Amino acid sequence: MATSMMEKFQKYWSDFNLTLAIAVVFDPRYKLHFIEWSYKKVYGENNNKFRKVDKLLDSTFQEYVNVHDGSSTTSNFASSSNASKFVEKTSDDTRRFYEVKSKLLDFDDFESTKFVTNKKSELKLYLEEPRMERTMELDVLAFWRANQFRYPILARMARDFLTIPISTVASVYI
Repeated sequence: MATSMMEKFQKYWSDFNLTLAIAVVFDPRYKLHFIEWSYKKVYGENNNKFRKVDKLLDSTFQEYVNVHDGSSTTSNFASSSNASKFVEKTSDDTRRFYEVKSKLLDFDDFESTKFVTNKKSELKLYLEEPRMERTMELDVLAFWRANQFRYPILARMARDFLTIPISTVASVYI
């Protein structure tokens, strides 16, 4: 009976451990610290399973950045192209104005690119902050709702990961 239970546990754990681990990271009382501790307990001191979680977290965060922030640079580029086409049909003063505007739009493109790059540090900023007291009562979804302006991409990730129903029981529709 114990062997059968262990097999079921291993199947369950191997299927869902990365998703569960990332969900735990979004609890500000635990973050990656708890994952590192528990993986050392389960897999031993010298294992590389923790690095898989860390890599998956980084790559998933980068996908969220690309999906949720990729559109801003495209619109600025289109505006810049339209402004430079319009310059050809204007007087010298107006042309200078549109050249300056075009340069500012180029700066806007640069700024939006820099902004997307800075988003990468959003995850690091969160992880580097001190953890909250472990024993405090906390509604994790309410925490992310309150911090959605501070960490917009992470708040989206937290909402998505924390609402995944994880169960081996089949859903029954009535």
